[in-house]
Amino acid sequence: MRARFDEALAVLTTAWRGEPFTFHGRYHHVSDTRIAVTPVQRPHPPLWVAILRAEAARHVGAQGRSVMLIPYATCASVHDLGPIAAEHRLGVASSDAAAGPCEVAAALHAYVSASQDGARGECEPYLDRYVGSRLYARRRSYDELMDAGLLLAGDPDTVAAQLGKVAGHGVDHVLLLANFGAMPHSLVSASLTRFAGEVMPRFANATTPPSA
Repeated sequence: MRARFDEALAVLTTAWRGEPFTFHGRYHHVSDTRIAVTPVQRPHPPLWVAILRAEAARHVGAQGRSVMLIPYATCASVHDLGPIAAEHRLGVASSDAAAGPCEVAAALHAYVSASQDGARGECEPYLDRYVGSRLYARRRSYDELMDAGLLLAGDPDTVAAQLGKVAGHGVDHVLLLANFGAMPHSLVSASLTRFAGEVMPRFANATTPPSA
């Protein structure tokens, strides 16, 4: 429930001030309490709120907060990211609470292979295992996720092109889900090495490069 979540977040951010406080809301009651360890950042650490529904993006933006999402779980295709980012921007524009940048982050499964042909065989079994284990997500195949633009997989050229499309839909940051489905460490390490060495440099001079 959104109201319960918002109230719990209010308790948390109040506690982060490091001062004794009392809070009596609809769902939570705290009396004369103070946390022992306070954050270095003031007024509190940057907050990213995970969302499952597009309509939540504007609500979070209106609170002056950034959002993050895992598109494979809730979006039909990469094209859904644009409306979500737009809704978030509308919320931010209506807010007086934004104390810093309010951005959109998307977490995508990623695998960079040495060749386009090799990506599927190296990645697909572990992706299927991961997706099959999720309780609150659409269970889609490698091909379905690739067709939807919600999977970063292929050789460096392909992954760079996929990232460009994601950024073009208003996403500020890309989080890589690089180790999934009990993928062997050797494959994870090789994929990340290729991403860092052959994909990321292509965005070094971009105006708003996707970050990982």
